[in-house]
Amino acid sequence: MAFVGEAFLSASIQKLVDMLACPDLRKFAREEQVHAELKKWEGILLKIHAVLHDAEEKQMTNRFVQIWLAELRDLAYDVEDILDDFATEALRRNLIKDDPQPSTSTIEEITARLHEISTQKGDLDLRENVEGRETDKEAILEVLLRDELIHDNEVCVIPIVGMGGVGKTTLAQLAYNDDRVKNHFDLRAWVCVSDDFDVLRITKTLLQSIASYTREINDLNLLQVKMKEKLSGKKFLLVLDDVWNENYDKWDSLCTPLRAGGPGSKVIITTRNMGVATLTRTVSPYLLQELSNDDCRAVFAQHALGARNFEAHPHLKIIGEEMVNRCRGLPLVAKALGGILRNELNHEAWDDILKSKIWIYQKRKVGYEFKKDELILLWMGEGFLQQTKGKKRMEDLGSKYFSELLSRSFFQQSSNIMPRFMMHDLIHDLAQSIAGNVCLNLEDKLENNENIFQKARHLSFIRQANEIFKKFEVVDKGNLTEMPVGMGNLINLRHLDIAGTSQLEEMPPRMGSLTNLQTLSKFMVGKGNGSSIQELKHLLDLQGELSIQGLHNVRNTRDAMDACLKE
Repeated sequence: MAFVGEAFLSASIQKLVDMLACPDLRKFAREEQVHAELKKWEGILLKIHAVLHDAEEKQMTNRFVQIWLAELRDLAYDVEDILDDFATEALRRNLIKDDPQPSTSTIEEITARLHEISTQKGDLDLRENVEGRETDKEAILEVLLRDELIHDNEVCVIPIVGMGGVGKTTLAQLAYNDDRVKNHFDLRAWVCVSDDFDVLRITKTLLQSIASYTREINDLNLLQVKMKEKLSGKKFLLVLDDVWNENYDKWDSLCTPLRAGGPGSKVIITTRNMGVATLTRTVSPYLLQELSNDDCRAVFAQHALGARNFEAHPHLKIIGEEMVNRCRGLPLVAKALGGILRNELNHEAWDDILKSKIWIYQKRKVGYEFKKDELILLWMGEGFLQQTKGKKRMEDLGSKYFSELLSRSFFQQSSNIMPRFMMHDLIHDLAQSIAGNVCLNLEDKLENNENIFQKARHLSFIRQANEIFKKFEVVDKGNLTEMPVGMGNLINLRHLDIAGTSQLEEMPPRMGSLTNLQTLSKFMVGKGNGSSIQELKHLLDLQGELSIQGLHNVRNTRDAMDACLKE
């Protein structure tokens, strides 16, 4: 369980760091004079992120670490709430003037809590964990700390190349956060690039990371002039994580201001693609291989048994070695499998895992079934799918993620006639255990749990066909006759599915205020101004299908044209 919890919390912290690096949010923070506080948040979060793995390991035997992680998770949600408010206001400032903003006292309170939880990590002796990559880390450090000059005024680029899940980003983080590296370079910056190699965005993010530049510039030439000024004569380290670009002109454009840096400056890129490494490298790429069998065994055993081998548990040695072999040297798999078996010393339990659907697909129609498209819409509603500029639609991105999870046996197809899917019992139980009180299922937690809602962020309720008592007045959308008048105030709402509401006759007023809506299944044009077809013109992020009813209530063609339905 430790690994999944670590991955979940690690992703949450990384998301907050990414939000803090958003140019629009930074601009808004400067206008509100809270930029210095948010800069502190970013630094503290990066330090906390570096020790999460060690904390997840120690929570099994240290109650204080377990409490620290719970407090950190709750604090991360509070930080996300404030950043969501800032991001929304930054995008909507011209539309809504009087939205309440988090007060200075609230921001200062979050800063104090971050400082406190960061101090506690030192008291708990939480450290970065290398796990089987000591040799790789030292090899990268040896290149980073060497100050030989690169000929022809080129930037020294060190590609780290390897398959997905092999640990490229982890290795780059280990080197980036090493004290020797911090002391060796004048400036450091990290950018997650992914498949959108936008030179303007990357340059702007780098400049803001190293200089906290306060002016908003969207001209690449001006940005590169400023970047060149900041880097001139300085020894810097830049990390470009998850690079896919094979366009030489884009790469050369990005490197133009970097050539002004001082001797010994370095750029690390991580990529799965050897073509990217060939395009960018100035030194031989570092090919990150799978873990050796010994190291893979050490990672698996550490997560499963808190030891580096099976010597203290000889009855598990044979079956343990078989599991290690199936991990195929991937640390991601070894951690996940070891986490599932954490402190489980029963041979039968290990044998059950070895024979489970993690390895062998078997169709089984039990548990909750769901449709692929419905799940992707929920991901969109939760904000899990971030659309890159000019690239895939969010539905396409969600489909890609779904296929990957399906291929890894997180999901299984349960019906061939109308494709539906389900989650394996083992994965479902693991997810529930990790989620704790953050995800609340009202089916089994209502009784004798008066305070259960305090930490909940996600609620679910499934009404059974034979259920006698109603827990909500309105459960079946088919009986919905009206929607709340205040719906227009839910400015962060992303997903609204009212398909099948045959008795619903009109929309609530001010639907056009819901500018974050990404899914709206149906819109009924009303007779009043509050629900006219013009409300649709503000909903620019809508995806998928939209059924428009009540078109006979459109008063004139001008209203329909103003709705910009073609776009």
